[in-house]
Amino acid sequence: MVSRRKPNWKVAFLWVFGTILITFGAMIAGHLEQGLGVDENEFLFGLAIAFFAILLGGLLWIIAASAIAIEINKEKQVIQM
Repeated sequence: MVSRRKPNWKVAFLWVFGTILITFGAMIAGHLEQGLGVDENEFLFGLAIAFFAILLGGLLWIIAASAIAIEINKEKQVIQM
């Protein structure tokens, strides 16, 4: 008997939202310049926002990957029984 998995939209949402955060973080970091009209504090604030967006996006990817691994292990345990 083949067990059918129902799609887990929460994992897909974490994966997509993590991708969006990493993309926005990279866009912010790519456009940062210290020039006329940009104070050092504003530059560091933009850099911090980009860093934390990329960090949070990577964390969401890790959470999604671990949730998928746990789900696969549960399926393997059910099949072995």
